[in-house]
Amino acid sequence: MIKKLQHKFILISVLTIFAVMTIILCIGNFILYKNINDRQNNLLNILIDNGGYFPEKIDDGKIKNNDEQAPFREENKDFEKTRKPYFEISPEAPYENRFFSAVFSDNGNLISINTGFISAISTTQATDMSHSVYKSNKLTGYLGNYKYKKADYSDGNDNCIFRQYKRS
Repeated sequence: MIKKLQHKFILISVLTIFAVMTIILCIGNFILYKNINDRQNNLLNILIDNGGYFPEKIDDGKIKNNDEQAPFREENKDFEKTRKPYFEISPEAPYENRFFSAVFSDNGNLISINTGFISAISTTQATDMSHSVYKSNKLTGYLGNYKYKKADYSDGNDNCIFRQYKRS
């Protein structure tokens, strides 16, 4: 009788520890995924706001104030929220990120493509990827090893930014 109770107690203890460890691992993985995704989105937003390039000057993680950049506009409802990612960027960010951008006219013609910050794909591959994303209805998503984001500019042109995400 006591042996049977001991076996039940051990089984319940092992299952409980397993359940607790599984929950902890799931929560940890969710937080890690969310942080990586937020970092990807922040970097894509910086590139979108600066026309497919990193800002010229990043000192100690602070980007110089430019009234033309959307996150710094006072009329922005979430001023502090949108400004925050711009002040958490490393001065090395322009050199450690691999990305390319494509600009489309309002009628869908490719105006320019910039593959100067990536060597993993050719300009032809980048053009094909850009066209497939431009034709889709999604504003953000993943295509191969790249996370992309589309943005409409006030001049009527659309910009598609692709950032390699495997390194993050």
